[in-house]
Amino acid sequence: MVHYAHDAQPRDWHGRYAGSSQRGRESGPPQDAEEIHTEAGGVRVLLTAGPTPMYQIWKGDELAHEQPATRAWKSEQTAVHNIAAQAAGIVPLTATQQINGHLRGGSSAGLPVSVREQLDYQALYVENKLAENPALNPSVVQAKGRELAQKWADQGPAYFQRQLQVQQSRSYQRILEEEDIDRNKDIDQEGA
Repeated sequence: MVHYAHDAQPRDWHGRYAGSSQRGRESGPPQDAEEIHTEAGGVRVLLTAGPTPMYQIWKGDELAHEQPATRAWKSEQTAVHNIAAQAAGIVPLTATQQINGHLRGGSSAGLPVSVREQLDYQALYVENKLAENPALNPSVVQAKGRELAQKWADQGPAYFQRQLQVQQSRSYQRILEEEDIDRNKDIDQEGA
């Protein structure tokens, strides 16, 4: 049987050759570590080998955080990335902060409001207004719908979409009420 010098070398849980279990005091990040993530400000996430693989977060030459790398590596890696972001001074955005940022930027999808979307808004607006009051002048209502569509589009796509949803909601509510009235008429006619 042939024995190789590396047969006795310890392996990490991935089966990779681990570094020496004899670790001395190191100044700065270990040289044999695998860099798995980098943040702004010189913050790095390293995966060290050895009898116990470790995630280490280094800010320059200073160890900011260390934790064992177990088989639950995916959730651990996400947690370590969050810690690294905090060490770099980056605060993770909440969903509300992200949405507000998009709204302030005037974009939720990054695309301007199309003419087709403005025409859809105008058609819904006219339909809703004339359904509320059939005595209104259709050309005046169309002009007002066109003016509002342009005004909301100038506010940005996210704001425009909210206004379009208001008109769609009014249309949907009106349709439900009409169906309800028709259903009640049928019930009344059956009972007579």
